Amino acid sequence: MSKIILGIHTAVFSHKISQSEASILKRSTKGVYADDGTYVCKDYFNQGIEELRIKESKRKYPNAQGENVLHREYRLILRINLNLLLGDDKNRICELKGSKVRQFINKMSNILNNMLKLSRYNADFHTWQADRIDLAFDIDINDPIQYLQLLKSSLNNPPKKKLTIKPTDHSIRLCNNSYTFNCYSKQQQINDLHPENPTSEYANLLRIEKQCNGPFIRKRAKNAGDLLNTEIIIKLREGLQGDVRDFWGHIDYYDLQQNNFYSTSNNGHIDGICSILDAHYASKKTYHSFPRPHYDRKNDRYKVTLTLHKELGATRGIPASGSGKTFLDCQRKIFEVIKRHILDNESHGLATGGLLDDLSRFLNTIDSPELKREVAQYIDSLR
Repeated sequence: MSKIILGIHTAVFSHKISQSEASILKRSTKGVYADDGTYVCKDYFNQGIEELRIKESKRKYPNAQGENVLHREYRLILRINLNLLLGDDKNRICELKGSKVRQFINKMSNILNNMLKLSRYNADFHTWQADRIDLAFDIDINDPIQYLQLLKSSLNNPPKKKLTIKPTDHSIRLCNNSYTFNCYSKQQQINDLHPENPTSEYANLLRIEKQCNGPFIRKRAKNAGDLLNTEIIIKLREGLQGDVRDFWGHIDYYDLQQNNFYSTSNNGHIDGICSILDAHYASKKTYHSFPRPHYDRKNDRYKVTLTLHKELGATRGIPASGSGKTFLDCQRKIFEVIKRHILDNESHGLATGGLLDDLSRFLNTIDSPELKREVAQYIDSLR
């Protein structure tokens, strides 16, 4: 199975600052003014802040006498390479998981407080607004460039997304007003940018990236602190995975040495991109692993479908499903479903060992400490 990481490469966050903070930053850095009057500085590039911008605007607010008075406002905008900031490989993405996000937020708060000298309130990075997030899957796969040719040959452009397709030799680029979607060989991208110093370190790295801008990302993650929320991370991942499904569907391919067209069933076939992602982020599995709820964008709910261990004398497993407004609600529904089947088995004198095994595997998928404790206590009560 391919190794897959969900993460963020680059992100842009912003926050309002005071006039004095803006003045101090301008005096202490070596920046230039863009045509629109925005102050632009790259002094902290090597620390992971690829670009610092201070944007000044003017707005009228009523004073105590009810008169509209002109005020100047200042917004600090930072473009950040997360891995470079954390001292990791800047060409790879920063994995989107709680411990890494917490490390990123703490590091940024420290920089804002000690290096940029912002006030205590403005230096709390949890509250910084998300203006852009480059969300990505990094997938280790054999021969990404050849695989990209297959993806190009089977690309679907749904009319509802109003996307402009810009393919190149080593990438696929789709754009609309809300986001830019890229699929490319990371090694080829690096070698194209730096032909004088080619690398083979990323030979098997395929990146699928969605550059989410402005209102589009703020509907999902309003600020940096939201990225600590497991439900929001899952929602972002399901959205990116849903785009992949819209563009390529459930298509697998013949071996490249045999044919250059695709098939859904053939020995020696190459897994399509959806097959690879679905195998890693399964929404329906039986017995050996337990599914996690997936986000249904159409109905704005979390859902999960699974098969529990079969009852004694039955020829097939027990179909079960659950849904909820939140990820936690959905998992609580599944807990209730399993408990109900256990009680039914007990009332009919049937074995519950298989269902207890289902419950133990379910325990490993739970993120909520409260629900995890509740399920663990219930398991202990049955033993």
